[in-house]
Amino acid sequence: MAIRNQFVSHLELGIYRRTSLGPHHVRSARELISGFTIPLRTLDALHLAMASSAELRIVTADEGLARAAKAMSIKTTYLALA
Repeated sequence: MAIRNQFVSHLELGIYRRTSLGPHHVRSARELISGFTIPLRTLDALHLAMASSAELRIVTADEGLARAAKAMSIKTTYLALA
């Protein structure tokens, strides 16, 4: 419950930005999956499409997602797990 409360607190402070998934994001994700040189999973492609269109930073512990985001020139913070 503490993690959920912290997340809600961060939302209220504006640390995170909520965006709505639209048809243009789905189209963009589909194009990424079919034309990208780095293999993408469906949800990763949606995250990248949304981050790209809204100029958002991707924060991830997923090395593949971080690599794809950087290849698209999306601001990226990679959280390497020890």
